[in-house]
Amino acid sequence: MLSKIMVLKQKTAPQRMVILEQVRVQFIGELPFITGVRMTGLAPEETWLKGVPVWYPLGDIMHMAEFESYEELKRAEMFQKVLLESLQTPSFGDSKPKKDDVGQFTAPSRTP
Repeated sequence: MLSKIMVLKQKTAPQRMVILEQVRVQFIGELPFITGVRMTGLAPEETWLKGVPVWYPLGDIMHMAEFESYEELKRAEMFQKVLLESLQTPSFGDSKPKKDDVGQFTAPSRTP
């Protein structure tokens, strides 16, 4: 078994995240697969996959993250949400970088 909780992103569906438990590497012939029990369906049409054993070809995985527990995963999701929100908020005033006449970005003023 690889880990207790694994989060995967596939090359063929990079906009989606798959959360698995009871993760293993298994083979069909010489082809490796990441297998596990799907913990959640992120889109409403995927809720039928919750609790279902699924197989993903290892060659189609572009990103994996390993967590010891679902609680650890939820803390990481909360941290990511706060981080993304802070990156979207300008740090000095309401002004945003502006494009000058030659296409270069200039820094916004530091006035509050």
